[in-house]
Formats: sequence, C-alpha cells, structure tokens
Amino acid sequence: MTAPRRHRIYNFVCILVYNNGTDKEAAVAAQENRGTLSEETPLDPRSGPLAGIRVVDMTIWMAGAVSGMLLADLGADVVKVEGRGGDPTRSHTAPTAGQTAPGAGQTAPGAGQMAPGAGQMARTAGRTVRTGGHLAGVPGGTSISYSTCNRNKRSIALDLGSAADREVFEQLIAAADVFVSNMSPATIRKLGIDEASLHARNPSLVCAYGSGLGPKGPRANDLAQDMTGMAYAGMLFTLSPDPAEPFAPPGAMNDVITGTYLFGGILAALMRRAKTGRGETVTGSLLQTALWTQTLLVGSVANTAGASTTGRPRTDPRNALVNQYQAGDGRWIAIAAINARAWDAFVAGAEIGYLLEDPRFASYADTLAHATAMRVALDQHFATQSAGYWLAKLREHGVWCGPVHHLEDVVDDEHIAANGYLTTLSDGLRTVSLPFTLSDYEQPVAAGPVLDGDRESILRDWGVRGR
Repeated sequence: MTAPRRHRIYNFVCILVYNNGTDKEAAVAAQENRGTLSEETPLDPRSGPLAGIRVVDMTIWMAGAVSGMLLADLGADVVKVEGRGGDPTRSHTAPTAGQTAPGAGQTAPGAGQMAPGAGQMARTAGRTVRTGGHLAGVPGGTSISYSTCNRNKRSIALDLGSAADREVFEQLIAAADVFVSNMSPATIRKLGIDEASLHARNPSLVCAYGSGLGPKGPRANDLAQDMTGMAYAGMLFTLSPDPAEPFAPPGAMNDVITGTYLFGGILAALMRRAKTGRGETVTGSLLQTALWTQTLLVGSVANTAGASTTGRPRTDPRNALVNQYQAGDGRWIAIAAINARAWDAFVAGAEIGYLLEDPRFASYADTLAHATAMRVALDQHFATQSAGYWLAKLREHGVWCGPVHHLEDVVDDEHIAANGYLTTLSDGLRTVSLPFTLSDYEQPVAAGPVLDGDRESILRDWGVRGR
C-alpha cells in the first residue's frame, strides 16, 4: 500500500491564511504537521493563492499595470481606478502591431460575423488576428496593449477632484490591502495618493510605487519611459552590437520586468504585514530594474579594470562557441559551450574533429584566442547540414543548444503549448500566461475590463456606502 500523496504548504500561503482567519489551533496544527496537507484536503485549482486580497490599482501604461495584473492573476480582487477618460493605454497602438487581416472592417472568408471597425478580428490559417492593434467587440476599442496588461481586473472611473468620487476612493483605500501606482511624483502629490496620506487612512495598507529613475536623488522627478530607464542604466550600449551606437529593443521589455519585480516586492510586504500588522511602502523603478538585469556586468565594471561589457556583432564574438550559426537549410541554431569542460562534447557533437588539426583551434583556450577565425570556420561547417541534424547531434552529446526562433514561430510552437506558456483571454486575445507555474492552480483569463464597467459590483462587493 502506497503512502498518501501530500501537498506542500509554502509559508507564503500559510501566512495569508493566518492573516485572514482567527483559528489559532488550526495554525498550531499545521505547524505540527510540518507544513503539509494530506490528500484528504484537496486544493481548489480555481481559488488563487491571493484570494481575499484587495488591491486598488491606480496605474497607467505598462510597468505599474503589470504588477497589478500579476496580483489579479493569482486571485486578488484588483480594482483598476481610472480617470473619466481612462488609462491612455486603452487607445494606444503599439508600433510593433501589424495589420495582418484583409483590412479594417473586413472579415476573412469563412470567419464568423464580428463588429466592424479598427478593432476588427479575422481568422486566417486557424489564427485570430487583429487590425490596428485593437480588439473587436470591446466597447471603446480597447487596445491589445491595455488588455494584455490589465487582464483579470475590474474597472471603476473616478474623478478625485469630485467630493463624491473622492469619498468612494477613500472607502476603497480603507478596505484595501494593497495600493499600487506608477504615476509621476508630481501627480501623486497633486492627487493626495502619497504613502503618508494613504497610511493615515489605512495604516495596514501596502503602498507600491513604480517610478522612472527612483524616488530619491536629483533625478527623482524626471519623467521616464521603458527605453529611457534602460538608457540611464547603460543598458542600450550593453544590448548594442555596435559599441559606438546604442540600441533599444522593442516591446516595452523593461516595463514588463519592472512590473514583475514590483509584484515580488508587494508579496514580500504582505508577508511582513502578516507578522507586524503594519503596512509599508514598496518602490521600484525602470532604472533599478535595468541595473538588476545587468547584475553580472555591473559587477564586472565595478570590480575589475578594463571590463568588456558592450554588445558585439555575431561576426566578431568574444567566444565563437557561444554564438549563433546558420545551417544549410537556412535556419539558425544557437550554441553555448561556455567553458573548457564543454569542449570535448562540442567537438564530438558538432563533428569538428578535423578542425583541431589547425593549431588555432587545437584547444578551447586556442579557440578563445582566435574567436573570429573560429566563427568563420564554424559558419562554413554548420552550412553543410540542416539545423535539425546539428541540433540532434549536439543534444546527443549534451551540448547546450537550441533553435533561433522568430516570434512568429513561437506563438504556435508545440513545446510552448505543452507547457501552457501562452493563454487566450475571454476576448480572444492570445497572450503570455504567468511567468511561473503553480501545479494546483488554474489562472483566470478575464480580458481587460471595460472602462467603468464594474462600478456597481465593485461598490457592492467592497461595501462602499453613500454611493
């Protein structure tokens, strides 16, 4: 007879349960049980680990919105407080968005009837596509950018300059566990949503603020955007293949990572609040994120002389064995034989034994000293067989390697689908799911909310009086 399977309770979940409950004996029993639940206590996959946590999300654009979205993804009740005109992201069309449907207001042959307009969706080759970067069937032409960063939230529109709306906001703050914003310092002061004002109303509130360059110092009031935060941190030269010119990647990557890190800080503050009963303030910035992302490079510059940290073109690598090569079928492969221990496996897997006869390539150290020459030799070598052939051989010998994809390849990739790394929201938008996976949890997939579309349910559920 096999022993019953046991679920592990991680301290974070226990803390939230204790914070919301009053059963001291249950807490002691769980402690004595060494943090496990028997199979007789199943986990509800639809109940998120943050169920019961209330969040007032007063964010705009991307970075702050992502932190609130992740809280909502894990079951928190996240109320997006927007001005009467809505978050400007609602009408934003990302410059990377394509026009892949037959045309605005048109539907591909065989597609079902959909609302006409700039948000038109069509189904071509089994894939939902959109024109103009907007979603069909969503009032106000909600953009892909907005729905991507505001899924699973509810929306209420408030004018904090209005006495009636201000009172609604104050009651929401009094009932909330978390407040998050990434508005400018001047706007935060003007609206009275700074930490001192909010803690005066709710001392146990966790206040989270995302900024451009940080809350202190001579540049604290500077306005910043995804790319300018990376620029200040030196990251645009790190990413550039040309040491003489900076390069900025598309896709608001720094915004997304900043929001993810701010989310982590909020979780830490909630854990400490469970012990102290007091709220505290969490801050994060685009600059802080860009520095953290470059941790190893910053360490090299800060602690060594003559560090080489700028990007390099593929044709002039620091190490030809950590590079990308085009195979004979035109596809690209990436290899990462990062040290001497990987040399023998790489030689066998890549079938380059004949190159060792050249004294420039006789050892791993020799290839580092002649990296450009080795790159030229490997360019010619990998062009003799298909990408599939080389990847199979390299994997057989334990070499770190993989295909070099375009994003168009990724969205329909079998392996990505098997892991559930992409999800489809209730409005048909395909997007990336959580940046981690919980084995006993099913992520909700509600689309970004309609502006002020949840007013009545929010006021009712949060117990707002005098509305």
